[in-house]
Amino acid sequence: MSETNSSAIEAAATDNKSKVREDQLEIYVRYQQNAVASAQLRREILLGAKADMDYKSLFLKAAKALSLVTDNELFYTQIVDALERRGD
Repeated sequence: MSETNSSAIEAAATDNKSKVREDQLEIYVRYQQNAVASAQLRREILLGAKADMDYKSLFLKAAKALSLVTDNELFYTQIVDALERRGD
């Protein structure tokens, strides 16, 4: 293998490692943001339950928290859509 090919392969490997690190950091930041948001929702749910908040509001907060913890925004959207179709 020539020195030029070797250098190109090393540069590509370094670029790939940088991209992987950036992707990992992005995932970690999103995970941390979701953890904070879900903790806030859990507090709101507990306070709402103590303050006689309506069940639908509590349920939607719980669904949102679950959606954040599982990093599945589609779940929450499906719940909201289903409730709207029911007329709730």
